[in-house]
Amino acid sequence: MSRNTMSRKAVIHKLLEIKQSLGLPLSKQKAIDKLITDVNYRIADDCLKKEFPLATFINHGGAPHEIKNEMVEMYVCPACGNTIRAVVFNGLLQRPFPKYCSECGKALKAPS
Repeated sequence: MSRNTMSRKAVIHKLLEIKQSLGLPLSKQKAIDKLITDVNYRIADDCLKKEFPLATFINHGGAPHEIKNEMVEMYVCPACGNTIRAVVFNGLLQRPFPKYCSECGKALKAPS
């Protein structure tokens, strides 16, 4: 890490200091709030894991059909809660892990 790089907490703390110390007009305060939001969205966070129910329809030909309910573990965006993809789903081909959430644009970190 270079000497000019600041952590996310340091950047947010500095922006809040500027906002509180100066008698800024409302428009400038809103701009600083937007900067804080942008800093949080641009830095990648780990995805959360949640379980969701999945109903699978099974066709037995001439026999009665069956609906099988399973719980599937999915990666979820930490900002908006959008499902990113399944952790493991019966060996199906997985797409590469996305860099950004498709709903809110939050930067995502691939789980290790």
